[in-house]
Amino acid sequence: MSLVDETGVSIPFHVEQSYGTVSRAFEIVFVARDVPSLGYKTYFLVPAEKADDFPNACKIKPDNPDPNKAKRISGADQFENEYYRVSVDLVTGSVTVFDKELDHVVAKDIEIAASEERGGNSLDLEPTTGRILINMVSQVELEEDNPVRAVMRIDGNVGGVPIVQRVFLYDGIKRVDLESTVDWREGSLMKLEQLFPCEQNNARICYGIPFGSAALDNIMPNTGPGKGDEIATEKWRKWRQIQDWIFVDHGDWGLHIAADRQSLTLDDGVIRVGMMRGTYCTQDLTRGKRTVLGRVPVPGTYIFRYSLCSGWGTWTTARSQRAGMSFSSPLVPVSDVDELSTKSLPPTQSFCSLEAESLIVTALKKAETDGGIILRAFETNGHEAQTTVEFLGLKRGFRTVNLLEEQAGAVDEAVWHLKPYEIGTVRLSTK
Repeated sequence: MSLVDETGVSIPFHVEQSYGTVSRAFEIVFVARDVPSLGYKTYFLVPAEKADDFPNACKIKPDNPDPNKAKRISGADQFENEYYRVSVDLVTGSVTVFDKELDHVVAKDIEIAASEERGGNSLDLEPTTGRILINMVSQVELEEDNPVRAVMRIDGNVGGVPIVQRVFLYDGIKRVDLESTVDWREGSLMKLEQLFPCEQNNARICYGIPFGSAALDNIMPNTGPGKGDEIATEKWRKWRQIQDWIFVDHGDWGLHIAADRQSLTLDDGVIRVGMMRGTYCTQDLTRGKRTVLGRVPVPGTYIFRYSLCSGWGTWTTARSQRAGMSFSSPLVPVSDVDELSTKSLPPTQSFCSLEAESLIVTALKKAETDGGIILRAFETNGHEAQTTVEFLGLKRGFRTVNLLEEQAGAVDEAVWHLKPYEIGTVRLSTK
């Protein structure tokens, strides 16, 4: 079989699983490039005389011991594509990322660690013992090496909790993905965190929030906890709840981190992304007059995902908001095996797109009162923006409406103007 796009160009793919006897089924992984905004792109599996021959996505440089030496010092396994060289320490399991374009390390000693606690609660009470639990690594191995990606696997154990980390590097994509699978055990009283050390302590930290962005040093005056039962002030200053992304700005370059977990602590020289905390819980556990203390979270398998990308410029030039949303809302694969019916739609199509890079579409829907089309977007960079609106391949006129979809504009417009951080809604002309 060959995987081809609509022009017949072969696409590298990797078979993750295959099953069946008379009929066969495959689960494949490949890189889908240039998928249109709010649209789709079609790929085809077709019969082939022989399998396509593609080079592997990465170069592998394992830390091979010298067989002639009786004693040796363990180092790091490396793998690299055209953008990054990633090193995984064989003893500590820490991950270091070197950007070839920037010609220096952009993330050093990324690792998982935990602080031992005495229980507390799920809000602010975090009584620690003062001991730090490190990841005891038992094995580092190359799990995948194919034309689509390379995957390095790190098996470890933190405070009796087994953790498997996977580091992904892809063909032709400037991006490093991390995936951590935690086999949480009952009674684990510790706070588990993913650590991203910063190369410079004075780096400016920016991050996504609903309908915009914020920065570490951008806090409203005279705000913060004011009651004794609220979070401690010192902890509040470092704690953030982000949406999708965080950007470490070093001046002329920066590091973007996307995460599927939104709670983090901005400590001195390190970003601590919260994963899990073992605490006591009394809710719904009262039996008669006796309160039964339970422990949460419940034992089971938990998966945490992160994605890194670096480059010149600020978070706006790096389009961190788009990278973060792409990570939290990935492409949806749909399999179509019907070859009998006529396909009325083209193989590739965008339903709707906006020219301005700083505009984020949040809704494309039918109107509540009729068959009109409602489009809603917001400006995320803090600058005025203007754009035309393309719907089903044609530039469309529109009229401004409010959030209740009540008409606010009297005539059709061709260019949409939005103020900094403004949320705008329009009704598209589909005739």
